[in-house]
Amino acid sequence: MKSIKLYLIIISILFFSCIGNSSEFDPKRYTASEISLSLNHRFLIIIDYNLCEGGRYPARAILYNLPLNTEKSRKIYPAHKYSWSGDSKYIATQKWTEDLNNFLPVIKTEIILYDNLGNELLSPGYGTSPVFLLDSSNEIIYYNEFSDEGKIDSPKLVSYNLKTKNKKIIYTFENKYTFWSEQIDMYYPPTFPDYHWGGIRGVIYFKNKLDEKYTFVVSKGKLIMWFKGDVTYLTYPPQDDEIKK
Repeated sequence: MKSIKLYLIIISILFFSCIGNSSEFDPKRYTASEISLSLNHRFLIIIDYNLCEGGRYPARAILYNLPLNTEKSRKIYPAHKYSWSGDSKYIATQKWTEDLNNFLPVIKTEIILYDNLGNELLSPGYGTSPVFLLDSSNEIIYYNEFSDEGKIDSPKLVSYNLKTKNKKIIYTFENKYTFWSEQIDMYYPPTFPDYHWGGIRGVIYFKNKLDEKYTFVVSKGKLIMWFKGDVTYLTYPPQDDEIKK
């Protein structure tokens, strides 16, 4: 475990030396581009990746109106993945913060929200992997393992309403678990939650043994399903594994 943590610290130094200048896109280090299309097909985010010692990282993200209009483009925070609200009015992602080595394997990130004009909105604070579920137009679901003061805390499922600014804890897991997997070569956010099998589904890891993972489903504030391993690739929940209600 100590050797794994040392390795992660080394990787974190390389990675954050890369993204420290992520707002400065370097054409000489360009390696690939990805797109994120709004659900109504009227807006498009193009994410350009640079390559460095720690691997590839999103160095620039530009929000466009469609048909493509470069005069109305806006730069937004470059990230690996964006979530669009059901009406395509809002965008959610996460921003990497700097002081991380004390928290490994948990990584400190902050939720970032935009409207479809590229204006940054009020953030609910620390969290990762935000998604709009069930075609929701105003509410995001995300993971969080930090208190409002930035101290490590039990992993939680949290909801945040963009209109009312209300934040609610949906479910709290035991502190022995984390949403963050073992990171090899690069940092990536946890598996994003989705809505399947009658509730909010996601993957969580045992902190002292990061290759031990579980699939959970939470509904109405209760844990209704618990499977060993990542079984999110299945259409229906497994029948032979233990179900915890």
